[in-house]
Amino acid sequence: MVDVNRRDFIRMIGAGVAGLAVGSVAGYWLARVSPAEKIIEKTITITSPKITMPVQTGIPSKPIELIDINPLSGPGAPFATPAVNALKMAVDEINNSGGILGRKITLRDFDENQGSPDAVARLVRSVVEQYKPDLIIGLGISSDCLAVAPVVEELGVITMVSCATNQLLQGGGKIPKYKTVFRPIGSNAALDGIGLALYVYKKLPSY
Repeated sequence: MVDVNRRDFIRMIGAGVAGLAVGSVAGYWLARVSPAEKIIEKTITITSPKITMPVQTGIPSKPIELIDINPLSGPGAPFATPAVNALKMAVDEINNSGGILGRKITLRDFDENQGSPDAVARLVRSVVEQYKPDLIIGLGISSDCLAVAPVVEELGVITMVSCATNQLLQGGGKIPKYKTVFRPIGSNAALDGIGLALYVYKKLPSY
């Protein structure tokens, strides 16, 4: 028989009571945890969806089609002819330097003097359908610009005109009327004023 004194007996009883108390509390709280709150370890395999991206084929090798429409005859010819000649010089320089990202420029010019704005609009439509240009520039008469704008907008061709103010082209609204028609240069008065100021500065620098 094991000899247990009074002090050891009390110590054993106390430890047993404490163990029962802890076990009871733990069992109580575990019973309150719902199955949804229990942590369950799982191995989840996620399969990424297949994403198809368009294949980048690089820079096209075909030339850039540039259409210039300016008054090469009639009253507007003295103003447009020097601009067209400068354009041809610029295109030759670009092509001789290797083109734009390796693409040469094919320049085709047409006479804007067609007798009426509607005739110019028909010319533009015919040119676009035949040559599929990347860009149209020129158009030195405001009425022609206004007639051509809805045509190139319909055909989706970027067009940069040299006449007709943005207010006329866009209708004066906050939302642009056309998305493919632009006038990239300022007013003629501003260009003439800047040119005259530079000339005076060069000839009379002390003033």
